[in-house]
Amino acid sequence: MPVDAAEKAYRFSKYAQKKSLLIKGSNSIYIGADLAKTFKKKVGDTVTVVVRTRAGSLNALDFTIRDIISVGNMLVDSMSIYMSMETGRKLLQMPKGATDVIVRLPKRKLSIAAASLAQTFSPKNFPRTWQNKGQEIIDLQQMRRKIFNIMLFVIMLVAGIGIANTLLMSAYERRGEIGMMMAQGMRSSSIIRLFAMEAGALGLLGSLIGAALGTAGALYFQAYGFHIPSGTGYEEVTTMSVASTIYFSFSIDLVIIAISIGVIISVLGSLWPAWRITRLETREVLAGS
Repeated sequence: MPVDAAEKAYRFSKYAQKKSLLIKGSNSIYIGADLAKTFKKKVGDTVTVVVRTRAGSLNALDFTIRDIISVGNMLVDSMSIYMSMETGRKLLQMPKGATDVIVRLPKRKLSIAAASLAQTFSPKNFPRTWQNKGQEIIDLQQMRRKIFNIMLFVIMLVAGIGIANTLLMSAYERRGEIGMMMAQGMRSSSIIRLFAMEAGALGLLGSLIGAALGTAGALYFQAYGFHIPSGTGYEEVTTMSVASTIYFSFSIDLVIIAISIGVIISVLGSLWPAWRITRLETREVLAGS
């Protein structure tokens, strides 16, 4: 790859140990940090790279490690080396042409339009977008989202049942209080509304505490990420490059939705026990107290 273009596209100097750029036309390479660790190599060491050329024969060249890069991506850090385009052509015995052309666009959503345009102007080439290369990850993400939604529904159902059971026990323990309100002429709808407001307040308090703890965790992992140790086999799940450090994406909208769901579940869970206790006669409520 052209040295200047590679630096603009990949920003190698940001991830390199010595911040050294490749020297155009020289037998110098960048090597991934995990790959260098595997072969016990450091900056300045010499390595021999053996490849199969375009014609199918074997070729080997000695290279000097210009710098070691660590980008937090398993396939890059563990399995990749980078060299200038001139050096790569010499190694592969390809005076002209390229095996792949990587295009970095200002926005991800432009990838499909750019691929269509490239196919129109160069029908012999096969453009692949990040959606094509990452289809395995996209499908896996969609499946994970469906499973997550099912789990979320079950959790909410269990939470609603738990809240209803707790409020029903609380209602029976407060029969005297409820009976006095009914005896003073308070309507059933007002008692149900009182229970709903109480449950809503408790749900709001619990949701705020949960949201605060969840937000703190999300912000931490958004800043520092969650590291997946090498050797776990995760990199073998897909052919797409997968980062070894996963960063969370905090969204205030999701926090608001979570708090709202917590309050709604609490209020809905209070309606049945409140309705049930108000169906009893006033004397039955007072007698049970």
